[in-house]
Amino acid sequence: MLIDILKNLFINNEFTETPIDYLDYKCSLYFRSNEDNFFIVLDKDSISNSELESLNSQGFLELYNKIEKLAVTDKTFEKNVTLILCLKSENDLINKIEEDSYLFKKNIIVYSERMETALLELVEDDYTLNNMNNFLNNDNIFENSKGSQHDGYTLLSRLFVKLPFLTYEREIKELDNLSEIIQKKSKDKGIEKLYEELVELDINENITYQNLVENEIIVEVENE
Repeated sequence: MLIDILKNLFINNEFTETPIDYLDYKCSLYFRSNEDNFFIVLDKDSISNSELESLNSQGFLELYNKIEKLAVTDKTFEKNVTLILCLKSENDLINKIEEDSYLFKKNIIVYSERMETALLELVEDDYTLNNMNNFLNNDNIFENSKGSQHDGYTLLSRLFVKLPFLTYEREIKELDNLSEIIQKKSKDKGIEKLYEELVELDINENITYQNLVENEIIVEVENE
């Protein structure tokens, strides 16, 4: 279940877990010392439409009231709690639930068992933020994700969107020298001499048609 992967992510980011007994769901509360943010993670092998409707109508309130009474929560809990609901299929209620800020902010992560398995193979038990960012910055995996929807990468991307404590750090890569690229392209196209002549022009001088003719870079065509 996705909640097991999320547990590793939370623990590796210095969160403390408090398991919550709630119906037949797997549920845990996560928080970090000296911080006011709380996260409730809720998961189940299968959540039917009727169960999701029940959660939205009264289940979330019951869960909130239950956790609010715990010794690990304080007065900051009321305004600093986010529910992470794991869902194995798309549902028409998703947008409605996420847009409703009553009780707590709600983020729904839609996943599949195939995504879960692929992510486990991808991270190889290394749930550190550095390792997660390395995969997100991997161009080969990204390109594969665009084409064949690499399930592990897709799920990892969703986790970064839904879990605010996961911060994406874009890797700064050195770009190839543009002049060298243009020169190589001009050589491949057989216009390297033209490129060199253009480069030798005074960069402060406007490159006009007449200027190119005067420098014998192009030949003026007379009207017939």
